[in-house]
Amino acid sequence: ERPDLRPINIEDLEGKIVDAKTRSGVGGAKIVLANRTVSTNEQGFFSVANVPAEVDSVLDIRAEGYAKNKRTVIARTGISTHLEITLLPHTASSQIVVDSGGTVSGDGAKADFGSGVLPASGTVTANLTVLRPDNREDLPAFPGDFLTTGKKKLEGYGAISLQLVDDSGEDIESGSETKIDVEIPVTGDAPHEIALWRLDEGSARWTRQGTLSGCGDGLCEGSISGHGWWSLAE
Repeated sequence: ERPDLRPINIEDLEGKIVDAKTRSGVGGAKIVLANRTVSTNEQGFFSVANVPAEVDSVLDIRAEGYAKNKRTVIARTGISTHLEITLLPHTASSQIVVDSGGTVSGDGAKADFGSGVLPASGTVTANLTVLRPDNREDLPAFPGDFLTTGKKKLEGYGAISLQLVDDSGEDIESGSETKIDVEIPVTGDAPHEIALWRLDEGSARWTRQGTLSGCGDGLCEGSISGHGWWSLAE
């Protein structure tokens, strides 16, 4: 089979990273697209040149003190593509001694790490971020554009991000065997049982991970398998 030698259209992508709470620009944020990394200026603005047009491109956005965000964008041929991407500041941080375990909690949410459950040694930093869909400030920071891997639109009731960092500042990539007990606050209209979703970082889409029950009182309890973004949604 002959390779497709048709030229690929490329366009420039530009935008601004803003703080969900203050709406001010986030300076020094890093935006990763494929094998390229760019940083925002002091006002939070960035640009990425030579982005393939008319195809999905996944952006990885991170800044110190904020939960990571993931966005899928499509650069349009002949049209300037401008984005505003919102980051949520961490709700709480806690030092977890791996051998003895520990807890991080804030804004009604909690993550409990049992003894030895993390694939690390010594002490790690657990950053917890709570996203409340009924809060206008939080909603724009919901990663993955509310879309599942099948591109179904989700209605979110509550979400958290857990980021685990070692002593050198590197992310700890916990696997599916890592079980973390959590409490996740949900909106007042939440049903008793809600589907649990995890953000797939490769596609920036949500994947179904089971169901949590007992959510009618505004708080869901259960277990998650590792770090990243977790959402209760239907």
